[in-house]
Amino acid sequence: MPLELGGLSSLEAKDLPGRALPVLPFGSVEQHCSLPLATDALLAEAAARGACELLEREHGVACLLLPTMYYGFSPEWAGYPGTLSLSLSTISGVVRDLLESLRSWGFDRAAIINGHGGNTSVLEAAAREASRSLSMVVGVASYWAYLPAQDLGHGGDVEASLLKHLAGVEAPGDGGCRSVRISQVGRWIISPGVRGGVGAYSHGSGPVTRVGVEEMLRGLSRFLYNVWRQPVEEQSI
Repeated sequence: MPLELGGLSSLEAKDLPGRALPVLPFGSVEQHCSLPLATDALLAEAAARGACELLEREHGVACLLLPTMYYGFSPEWAGYPGTLSLSLSTISGVVRDLLESLRSWGFDRAAIINGHGGNTSVLEAAAREASRSLSMVVGVASYWAYLPAQDLGHGGDVEASLLKHLAGVEAPGDGGCRSVRISQVGRWIISPGVRGGVGAYSHGSGPVTRVGVEEMLRGLSRFLYNVWRQPVEEQSI
């Protein structure tokens, strides 16, 4: 099991640099139709924990699982109840500050497991900047990149099945909410200023099996192992 920073004392944490890989799950709180508002954060945390367990079992490398960052960049869903969004500059600053804290503690590497598509660009940019200025190895991976041939969708059957397999959360995949379309490159096609609705979803490619989840976790574990082995001189990956 990965070490969880929130459950450690400062005395227990002081000797961890060089002995464990800090891993930060990063999600969002936004409408997911009938799925939980924190779906992205729940999946990022569960995927990070599962990948860390594999990393320790297969490579003997321990993770230090940091408390999950629940809030992300979700302005496209601002018209839906429950959505809480941060600005790009705030997210970039949070990433920089957390990495700087880890560096001053003695860590020279860290990984971020992303659970929300809207975070991807800012997390990657913030990681690249911090890796250079702090001389750290910083890896950023979105968990769905390791799903076998899956269209993730939004609030649909893919995320519902992942919640079930990874986080033990049972929820329907659409709940009769309004359907939205996704472009071929994964960007949302949505009318601005949507108000008063309870949710919107995109089905995706259908439920993910346990075998698919295991394949995803193996891919994430390999990513974490690469972060652990990467020379500091080559910085972010």
